[in-house]
Amino acid sequence: MAVDDIPSVALPGKVLGPVTKFAPGAGTHVYEGNVVSSLLGQVTVTPAAKGPGPQKRLNKITAPTSEELATISVSRHGRKREILPDVDNIVLARVLRLMPKQAIVVIQQVGDTVLQTEWQGLIRVQDVRATEKDKVKIYESFKPGDIVRAQVISLGDQANYYLSTASNELGVILATSEAGNDMVPISWKEYKDPETGIRTPKNAMIRLAGSLKSDTLNRITRPIVISIRPKAPTSVHPVFYVPAMSATMVMTMATPTLSADSTPCCPGCGYSLPLDHSQVQLLEAQARIEDLENQVRLLNEKATAAVGRWADYEDEISILRAQLPSSTTAQKVQAPVTPTNARMSFLQSGTSRLSSFLSPRKPHDLPHIDTNPNPSRPPNRRSISSQSHRPQHQVQAQAPPSPSAEDLLAALNREQSLRKEAEGKVAATSQEVEELSAALFEEANKMVAEERRARAKLEQRVDELERRDMEKRRRLEKLEGAMSRIERVRLMLAEAEQDVESSKQTVKEIEALERQQEEEERKERESKAKLSEHNDRDSVYSVATDENPERRSIDKPNKQEKSEDDTPGK
Repeated sequence: MAVDDIPSVALPGKVLGPVTKFAPGAGTHVYEGNVVSSLLGQVTVTPAAKGPGPQKRLNKITAPTSEELATISVSRHGRKREILPDVDNIVLARVLRLMPKQAIVVIQQVGDTVLQTEWQGLIRVQDVRATEKDKVKIYESFKPGDIVRAQVISLGDQANYYLSTASNELGVILATSEAGNDMVPISWKEYKDPETGIRTPKNAMIRLAGSLKSDTLNRITRPIVISIRPKAPTSVHPVFYVPAMSATMVMTMATPTLSADSTPCCPGCGYSLPLDHSQVQLLEAQARIEDLENQVRLLNEKATAAVGRWADYEDEISILRAQLPSSTTAQKVQAPVTPTNARMSFLQSGTSRLSSFLSPRKPHDLPHIDTNPNPSRPPNRRSISSQSHRPQHQVQAQAPPSPSAEDLLAALNREQSLRKEAEGKVAATSQEVEELSAALFEEANKMVAEERRARAKLEQRVDELERRDMEKRRRLEKLEGAMSRIERVRLMLAEAEQDVESSKQTVKEIEALERQQEEEERKERESKAKLSEHNDRDSVYSVATDENPERRSIDKPNKQEKSEDDTPGK
């Protein structure tokens, strides 16, 4: 791909060029051997820097380094990349850690501007929501890794900004379920997975490892759009726009196309996964505990209603006793007073009064029974007040004739027997209720103990799985280190092979030079031998010419010609 083919403006996910020709810069990443844009912005191609002076000729072939490639970068334009948060600004922050009275966050976006530098902030417990501030718990409102929309309420100290989420459009806006799905907020401290239907408190949510990375969070501009993946390839679900969750708002969402099934499902294909035995037992124990709690609550309501009815009956008894006509002192019949226990419970006294009221006694049977048989005990105030407020003509009415002593004793015995029978029934009922309550509470305690043991086992299992995961990560890191060392050794071996090849080539060149040098030396020796032979002939010829001057004049031109022939050979 040429430089002219690279677009001037890129969208996230746009392929800009291969990594063999371009190096990734700011705002890009490498995917499947290509440099891909990570932002929406303008594309800039920076050519490779060349060193000053002429380049050296390499003796061996080496792979091009990243410095030798042109760099592609994508940058935002039209707005400053770095601003300082100010009071009343809406910011996006990521929760780092929690403390008993505050949550420590880092501000990553101010308004629509994504910051290059993270600023630290604090969300205090009194700034989480506007109402019921004394009931706010930080660990129920936030958890590490949450993305929070907040408002700057104060510049704070020199190290932290003070933030607040006490508004309907503020709060946690991004969280991930155990299955890896985006969760929908349904209250200020509870989220729901729309695919699995499981509701999770914020303090119990487990984030999927690696679901949010710092480089991804730095590029979030609209984190509140949550897409719901279908359970099957053929089913289609809409995309919901979920507003920011506030600490003061309780939002309920009706999603008719989503099933509220509590069974877990595969996050990839959507098919339901079978529950293990411990989870099934845990769900059954929770259901039984809820049933027992409902039964106990119903029994408490019944007991409260019974106490109220007993109070009403007592009032009616006192009114009826006050309305009985008083008899003369001579016609009073002392009834045997049964000794009462000072430690009698309220239930037994109430049942005695109830049985006395429910006895089949009529007003005309006992018209002259004294309402205060014990002289040492003062009469009931309510009876006295009722008697004082009766009409005057009823007080002055003539009393009917008194019955005989046998009738009075028979009526008294009948009343006592009925009272004892009613007290026995009430005592039996109370004993049965107490036994049932004890059995229910005992079973509830057993259920709670079993649930705690199951939870402890699950926590132990989770710890073991986390430990195994850490061991696998360490092993993977060791394998990656070994692979990197193997790659370095391979590169060193390749360089050594190249050095060997270059040394062999150098040896061949040296041998060729030596052969050439030997050939030149041989030619030089031959030329020297010819020259010495020629000199010998010249010396012989000079001697001969001295003896014969005429021969010297004849051979002189021949000597010149021969010398001219020998000169090119030299």
